[in-house]
Amino acid sequence: GGANRAPHCIDFSPSGVLYGLSLGGIGVPASGQLFTINPTTGASTLVANLSQFLNVEGDIAFDPTTGVLYAVDGMGPLYTVNTSTGVVTLVGNLPADLPGGADYSGLGFDNSGQLYVWSQFGQALRRVNKANATILSTVFLTSSPGGSVGDVAFDPGTNKCLLGANPSGGLLSS
Repeated sequence: GGANRAPHCIDFSPSGVLYGLSLGGIGVPASGQLFTINPTTGASTLVANLSQFLNVEGDIAFDPTTGVLYAVDGMGPLYTVNTSTGVVTLVGNLPADLPGGADYSGLGFDNSGQLYVWSQFGQALRRVNKANATILSTVFLTSSPGGSVGDVAFDPGTNKCLLGANPSGGLLSS
């Protein structure tokens, strides 16, 4: 990562480039940074400082149909990130799951470009309108993957949804 922080979230673009975003907060820059990452060596290259604070406790994901990079803040804001300039644009805000807020910790697109987000507070997988962040549908998981979900990913061959969680030791659920 950069001099003061490493990428916190990673995803491959449709063209096969691995990107990472660092967590915004204390440090320089406070907004966070966008990197490309060599998947063989792990070496990262700074692309740009982000244009605004982005708490990527949540996740990032590329839309496979448009190549647009999306990021979700753990508290609910959904953004797009320009992969050339680091300009961050608010798409909309996802709802709070509990009176105390939300904890969106996984973001992924299926093969058709449909956006999904995992909320660990509500133990819910949500189908989201990527144009305005409205919720299209919600599935409450009766058998929770447990702990924080680190990612939501779709198998490109089968389009099956996979959730990676980290209760103690790690779980992969579908």
